[in-house]
Amino acid sequence: MNKKPLVVKIPDPWRKSESEQMHQREKLAQSGVDFYDTNALMQDSPLINESIYVDRVHFNDAGYFEMARLINQHIGDTHE
Repeated sequence: MNKKPLVVKIPDPWRKSESEQMHQREKLAQSGVDFYDTNALMQDSPLINESIYVDRVHFNDAGYFEMARLINQHIGDTHE
């Protein structure tokens, strides 16, 4: 079974500009690498307003399960 590389963007305080992000996405796409911005994934989460962090930075168990659910929703069976 061939598996494609996967890049998941983790939220960070030094977020790149939109043009830098677009350039990064284009380079990855040219290489056949999928790119997912976890900030965007979490914005659509029904749990975004729930208590999913232990310290405003790190997920608690519910946060990790939600991030896993969102990633699986987007990549499905292609990376199992």
